[in-house]
Amino acid sequence: MYTVKSILTQVTDSELVFQNVMETLRTVDPSFEDEHRQYLHSVDTLMNSLRTEDSTKVMGYIAAKEKAFCSEMIYIAWLGFQQNIACFRNPINTEFLKLDYETIHRENSFQSLPNILSALSAINDFDCSLRSLPDDIQNIAMGITDFFSYLETVGFKLAHYFGFAFADRFLGHVIPGYTPDSATTTQYAMMLQEYLDFNLSLLD
Repeated sequence: MYTVKSILTQVTDSELVFQNVMETLRTVDPSFEDEHRQYLHSVDTLMNSLRTEDSTKVMGYIAAKEKAFCSEMIYIAWLGFQQNIACFRNPINTEFLKLDYETIHRENSFQSLPNILSALSAINDFDCSLRSLPDDIQNIAMGITDFFSYLETVGFKLAHYFGFAFADRFLGHVIPGYTPDSATTTQYAMMLQEYLDFNLSLLD
């Protein structure tokens, strides 16, 4: 049965969202497995190199990174959905495809979202404590940072496109007279496929 809580959980629960993002990337991105393998190796090596209390901090750090990333993904997907509506209401808004990705994703506004702000506090605390550890430990920890940088590089672009493409199929149910702009969606997909070098039709 549908409930407000169950539907909300599906689209906002960070653990569930992160799991789904990982499965999506595993399906569409040929480089995912290598990136993920290196990440897991970095986590294992770091955990084995630290004392028990420090390894607990690592798990808290990773949880905060996942929470922040998922909140960013949800926000960007929502922006993609809204962008579709904006394009329907005024075709000039299709010019968004000429903008750089950071602008499209409004990354400068991330820290205004409560979930991201609270996660960043834990992330910053760990980063500060990491500076007091030996250089070799800091270098191992970079493997975690690198993986989340990969997730952001690929994931943010997929999230915005996903929101935009999902709106193509959904908005006709709720906006009288809505017609999807297939040409813009196709152009967007081709632009991303060229940039990311994998097949976005798998997201259909």
